[in-house]
Amino acid sequence: MSTPVWTVTVTFVEDEEAGVTWARAVLHSGDDRTADPGCDLTVEGRSVRWPGHAEVDTIGREWSASRAFTELGHRLGERAIAEVAANALSRPALGPAPGS
Repeated sequence: MSTPVWTVTVTFVEDEEAGVTWARAVLHSGDDRTADPGCDLTVEGRSVRWPGHAEVDTIGREWSASRAFTELGHRLGERAIAEVAANALSRPALGPAPGS
């Protein structure tokens, strides 16, 4: 029996002058079918520092990453719903409908 392993890589881009931090989260599902075999699922999140607030890099990273992870959760949930609906119609969600 094999154990599926998913990894998420998060990278950040910070614009210190504008006070904006972007996080890009990429889910690597390997050979698992979740995002099609070998396909990555990429989402982004953003945080903006309020004018006049002190610059604290970690806060911007935490907020932008949390937003990216929230989006990742929504996208995975949408895929699960599509799988359930396709299963109810007795066809694979990641493939075309019979007769298409």
